[in-house]
Amino acid sequence: MAERDLTLTASMRPAALDARRGVVRLHPEVLSALDLNPGDPVRLTGRRATAGIAARAEPGASRALLYADDLILGNLGVRDGGQITVAPAPVVGARRVALAGPVEIVAAVSPRCFASRCSARWSPPVTTSRSCPRTW
Repeated sequence: MAERDLTLTASMRPAALDARRGVVRLHPEVLSALDLNPGDPVRLTGRRATAGIAARAEPGASRALLYADDLILGNLGVRDGGQITVAPAPVVGARRVALAGPVEIVAAVSPRCFASRCSARWSPPVTTSRSCPRTW
């Protein structure tokens, strides 16, 4: 187990904005105890392990519950009411990002256009690969 982790009870709560996005909702005191901010990645462990994105639960939420959708619970191999260990997940920068898609889309998107738009948001900047023009 990690230095900072908590075991919580799973509560299946599909929310329209969270569904199928890997979002798990946690009580603000749980976020504080784990030194997390909304939007931080979390490592979730049930029968299997997966990752999620922490979000603040609504007022009145239980400190003992982790609110998640059926996709997260299925990935964990647990059902509603099962035990889940939650811990902060380390953030590691990608060394390489490869994008693929239908041939007609790949042909229409310039690697330089993609790199210039994404470099403003990502650090280090995105560059094109000489060996493979569709790998950035």
